[in-house]
Amino acid sequence: MAVTVNLADVGARVRSNGLDAHVFADQLFVSLPCSREQLVLSPGRSVKSPRLFWQQRTDIGAATGKSGHLPWPAAGDIDMLVQFVLRHAYSTSEYGPQYRPVLDALHRHGLTGQLCPAQGGGYYIKVPLHADGFLLVGSPDALPPRLDQVTGWRTEHFVDDTSVTVVYDSVPDGPDVERPRTGGADVNRLAASLARYVRELMVRYDGTSPLHAAIPGESGHDTLGWLFEELAALPPVFASASSDGTAVITIAAPDGSDATTVTLPTASVNRMNHLLLAEIAAHHALVR
Repeated sequence: MAVTVNLADVGARVRSNGLDAHVFADQLFVSLPCSREQLVLSPGRSVKSPRLFWQQRTDIGAATGKSGHLPWPAAGDIDMLVQFVLRHAYSTSEYGPQYRPVLDALHRHGLTGQLCPAQGGGYYIKVPLHADGFLLVGSPDALPPRLDQVTGWRTEHFVDDTSVTVVYDSVPDGPDVERPRTGGADVNRLAASLARYVRELMVRYDGTSPLHAAIPGESGHDTLGWLFEELAALPPVFASASSDGTAVITIAAPDGSDATTVTLPTASVNRMNHLLLAEIAAHHALVR
């Protein structure tokens, strides 16, 4: 004789995990938080080969074409059923349709996004940057089950699984309450901002070094002095008879020793001004 499955106990366990579930006419009904459809579990009639059947129905009970069966659990073992329900409720097949508008908006701006599991449950949207890490989009942490529950986006740039900067943050009640937040849950604004960030990253760093990440190799006053010497030796792009823009820069160790003095011509000063202005402007654009 097959072991009786207590669907009421399964429903209680499912409810303890934050889902709405109830038993009616020997069937377990679970409300799916993403699609708002129903997952229905029903015991089969066969005694020789007992099965539990499942199907997904719309919120008005219509069939969706999604169905299957599960092996009959061992005596008193309902963990398998509970885990099946939770995996189904929070699967990519449930989350994916909700966040398709976000993925489509990213695609229109030349970016490829995909759902990736979040530690502790749920999903983020991950945008690979090839050799330059990836962007991780949340709201502000793992995405809620439904897109209409998003109030703002938070995107970080990760390299080697380490966050190097916050790229975009439109969460109204973020941790920095003094910082004005604009954009809210606007999907197109998010996608446009991320695409602009990636373009700037490629132009400024050739796509090989992330913004604010450590630059490999030795660094110090001697390296900086050498780089200024190299900069001063570069030929000017445009000839200039003016010397009004020249500058003399001295680079030394913290105690003043090992000093290098470099006279930078006008063209080199202009290059430095342009690079520093671009770096400062980009930083201010990120922290606004």
